[in-house]
Amino acid sequence: SRRRHTRLQGDWSSDVCSSDLSSAVRRLHLGCGSVTPAGWVNADIFAGPGIDLVADLRKGIPVADASFDYIVSIHVLCELGVWDQVPVLQEIRRVLKPGGVVRLSLPDLDINIREYQKRNQSHFELYQWDSVAGNFITQILWHSTIHCLYTKDFIEEILKKLTLFIRENFHLKSFNVRLFNI
Repeated sequence: SRRRHTRLQGDWSSDVCSSDLSSAVRRLHLGCGSVTPAGWVNADIFAGPGIDLVADLRKGIPVADASFDYIVSIHVLCELGVWDQVPVLQEIRRVLKPGGVVRLSLPDLDINIREYQKRNQSHFELYQWDSVAGNFITQILWHSTIHCLYTKDFIEEILKKLTLFIRENFHLKSFNVRLFNI
């Protein structure tokens, strides 16, 4: 993928995988859709094959505090409204164990704008339009499912509002790796 994503980086030392929900090491995949990897508690707003937990993140995650060691969210926060960002991240923090790891994959508006300005048609994953402009707009709105756009400055501002995240050692970093290899 040509996209740049943003992550919260912490301690990535463990590569334990267990599909047993009572396992000592637990991993939560938020907004999984049809991607339901083994060894994860797969959660989505809609029920379906391989989905272990059905929940609307805006209404809370129906698990106990400090339930998960790892939490991954791939292009889920962008489907929520701008004012939902902080409360949902607070809820994610609530279910994360102390010292746990959160990986967020978010579309990067700055990169998309730069590539649009360069008229780089190959950057955009959609080729339904003849123009770069049509593909740019369709990609940043992702067929009208995107409700929040991100720049590095904006995600940093959101995270500053989360004092529980600020107390821990984290930084934002670009990356392009498979998220489930933790």
